[in-house]
Amino acid sequence: MSSSLGPTAQGATDHKKYYIQRTLHPIEVYVFGEAVPLMRVSYQVESNVSTAVELLVGRDEVLSDLQVALARTATGVGGCIVLEGPTGIGKSRLLESVAAEAGLRGLSVATGQAVELDLGTPLASLLRVLRSLGPELAADTAVDITASGLRQMDQLRAALEDYVRHRQLVVLVDDAHLADELTALVLRILVPALSSLPVLWVLARRPGPVRGAAQTMQETIDWLLGEGARRVLLDPLKDEAVAVLCANTLGVAPDRTVLSLAARCEGNPFLLRELLTALRETGQLRVDGERATVVETIGVEADLPSDFLSAVHRQLIGLSDPVRRLLDAGAVLGRPFTLHEAAGLLGCRAVDLILPATDAVACELLVDRENELTFRHELIRDACYDALPAPVRLALHREAATVVQHEGRSAMEVAEHLVRCGQPGNDRAKDVLQQAVAELVPTAPGTAADLTLRMLALFDEHDPSRPQLVADAVRLLAAAGRVEQARTLGTQALRSGLDAPSEAALMLGLSEALKHAGHNSSVIEYTGRALAREGVPDSARAQLLAIRAHALWALADFSGAQRSGTEAVEVGAHTGQCAAVVFGTAACSAVCWTAGALDDAVRQARDAVRTADTAGGEAAQRHPRLWLGRALTATDQFAEADAVYEMGQREADQLETAWSWPIWHYFRAELHLAAGRLDDANAEAEAGVRVSEQFATRAVIVPLLALLSQLALQRDDVPTAREQLRRAQALRSAGSEGGDLDLAWRIALLADAQGEPAAAVNALTEIYDGFPHRLQILVQDPLAGAQLVRIARRAGAEAQAKAAASATRLLAQRNPSVDSLVGAAAHAEGLLRGDLAALRRAVHAYRLSPRMLAKATVLEDTAWAEHHAGHHRVAVKLLRTALGHYQSCGAHRDVSRVTRRLHRLGARHEPVKDAPVQSPWDTLTKSELRVVRLIAQGLTNRETASRLFLSPHTVDSHLRHSFTKLGVNSRVELTRHVLTHDRDAD
Repeated sequence: MSSSLGPTAQGATDHKKYYIQRTLHPIEVYVFGEAVPLMRVSYQVESNVSTAVELLVGRDEVLSDLQVALARTATGVGGCIVLEGPTGIGKSRLLESVAAEAGLRGLSVATGQAVELDLGTPLASLLRVLRSLGPELAADTAVDITASGLRQMDQLRAALEDYVRHRQLVVLVDDAHLADELTALVLRILVPALSSLPVLWVLARRPGPVRGAAQTMQETIDWLLGEGARRVLLDPLKDEAVAVLCANTLGVAPDRTVLSLAARCEGNPFLLRELLTALRETGQLRVDGERATVVETIGVEADLPSDFLSAVHRQLIGLSDPVRRLLDAGAVLGRPFTLHEAAGLLGCRAVDLILPATDAVACELLVDRENELTFRHELIRDACYDALPAPVRLALHREAATVVQHEGRSAMEVAEHLVRCGQPGNDRAKDVLQQAVAELVPTAPGTAADLTLRMLALFDEHDPSRPQLVADAVRLLAAAGRVEQARTLGTQALRSGLDAPSEAALMLGLSEALKHAGHNSSVIEYTGRALAREGVPDSARAQLLAIRAHALWALADFSGAQRSGTEAVEVGAHTGQCAAVVFGTAACSAVCWTAGALDDAVRQARDAVRTADTAGGEAAQRHPRLWLGRALTATDQFAEADAVYEMGQREADQLETAWSWPIWHYFRAELHLAAGRLDDANAEAEAGVRVSEQFATRAVIVPLLALLSQLALQRDDVPTAREQLRRAQALRSAGSEGGDLDLAWRIALLADAQGEPAAAVNALTEIYDGFPHRLQILVQDPLAGAQLVRIARRAGAEAQAKAAASATRLLAQRNPSVDSLVGAAAHAEGLLRGDLAALRRAVHAYRLSPRMLAKATVLEDTAWAEHHAGHHRVAVKLLRTALGHYQSCGAHRDVSRVTRRLHRLGARHEPVKDAPVQSPWDTLTKSELRVVRLIAQGLTNRETASRLFLSPHTVDSHLRHSFTKLGVNSRVELTRHVLTHDRDAD
């Protein structure tokens, strides 16, 4: 059964014909008499047809993209779509259509809208959306709102993973750009983490510059787009679509006078609908037969809405006083509200607002959602709020603070109203605001910083509390990654003259945040300024010294780092500041590690671990096991290092010290590389980069990218190696400090691999010049000594070759019990002098070494020397052994080179070959296989990580690689693949 809704819009254009046909469902748009494949929308009443037309006309490509995404979700493949467009373009209506379509497909739908007030309430935006799923998810009980932000994120992730075990989910967030800071952080983690599950995220946002805490969500959405989320742009309607919308709104075809006025709306559906409504209501529209025309009257345009607010103000004209008062109350409350809250604000009974609320809903100004009322469109709320006289607005905000506090709302919401009512010197406001800041600090430092800045207006210029408030704001801004804003405010505060304790507190917070962000030069500047001032408390002094020591070490001032670290330990021990003792001792261990005094590095790291374990609290949050694991790796104690990293990483997860997470991944990647587990090293390094970007902790992102470049090169993927170096250099140019030697070393390796030894030597200038005092590159990788000799000799730089060999020998002399270092010294010496005896000593020393790649390289070099000495059989035997080691590591570039050498020697027997690849399954590494099998059993990423003693981020990395190798996009497909493989194997 069908009916034509209004005449055909033939007047729109001469060469196109559009009309709407309505069956029971769906509604379809026809062009040239053929149905355009659009999303199904179920409407029950005639009045909604115009809304459907507004939604569908001109959106066929957009709707097609969304249909594909929903279809993929139904088959178990998740994803993320960012729906972007200006105000009034139709984002909200499109989300309603997506929700309807998802429901028709049998998908669960969580839908909701972020509001401006969410910016001050951690996780408010996302929880509001997920509450719409009802008791099946039980978002409120699944998340402990008293827990820290990272703990809440884990709880929410576990709840969602459990929810989608047996169903598919679509999460729709309208006005996502207004979401709070913690929601932004959670989305950075959850969207990628749940990408292999049937969860589709659709985030609608309005583009545009923002500042403060709101910037966090916009940056998160931009980051998600960079990570593969699909951007769907809602452009203004084209002329043909405008004509169709006019025809279906007016019921007849528009002529050129109507279309001429419609053009001033610039293709915006909201403004267009309001314009046509205004024309009709003011009698400025005449219908002649089947065509509408504008009456030629003087001043016609002056009476029509020209912008969004004027369009909404027209809707408010003629409303009764009770309805206007209800709208005013809702506008001031600034979020979905109950009748009891509005009644409390207006000083009346809730029952007195029932009729006004009913009228407001009937007029489509308010909508009923989850037992609360909210504005149908944010524009309506803005218009109501802007129409309030300033004194009335301030009075309502002051009253609202009492109402929402009585209703048990958060201190942050109470504080927001107190700030907006602007009462300097109000002690109650100060107390509530300080409580709100304290609640926000653990989960939303950026929002806490913004609120603190706004609090300053309530404090007199000479208020004794003001300096500490400024110091808190600086610390919070830095912790939120808004470094330049923190510096500016800090500079202003220092000019105003802070006392010594306040200045030390400011510098301490700023320095720590800058250290985690990788701005070590600024850390040295700020800690130096604070330490130079008289009257700084010794406890703060100890912490400043410890942070300064690590910054100096990162910038290769090792003597300065040793002095600061030692003093931090002494002052910290005297004042009972255990965290400073632990961090200072760890810095001294790092200095010993760099100098090659590895026994001392291990000893001091063990001391720091014992102190941290005994003291707990802040001392444990300094994670000295990082430095112990690295020192153990340098001394070939791989098993203990692995155990130390495992224990430390679990502790870091429990303590939620996000700054340390990328470092754990980096150090574990170094360990895997040293052991020849290239795929595991790559997974850890990728996880480290991802965590660095998600949490804006960029202290080791440059070394991580440099390491990924080396791993790609060893697997003979030169384009990827080059791209990783490009990313690292771009970050370095943008101000990320530290990792200079790591970057220089990998640049040289790539240049040497491309046959440019002179460029390689030039990149290594700082490393060669640093010998014998800076041995960091040799401690990280003993094989580097021989490689530095080889590169220098290829370039004819004999002095540099000798310096590298001498430094490698010095490191071995300082650590005679470390087989790899002894072997590395003999290896470098053998290459420098062409000494076969030295190379044989190196082979002997490496017999018990766990460093597979170094062992393979010395075997290869010795084999070639044996060949030149005429020992053909020995050379072939050594090369085949080296080839086996390279193959077991997955070092494809080295495998190819050794294979060519064997062919050149005319080896009669075929070298050991890789097992023939029969299917994509055979390409999975052992680690990937373990992850795949557990995921196929139904375990979540976090459960899998716990079972395998890995970080969830590492599991994510293994899973992404497995999906790519197997050509699957979801866990459903993965499980099917595992079952098929096992059946075929049986």
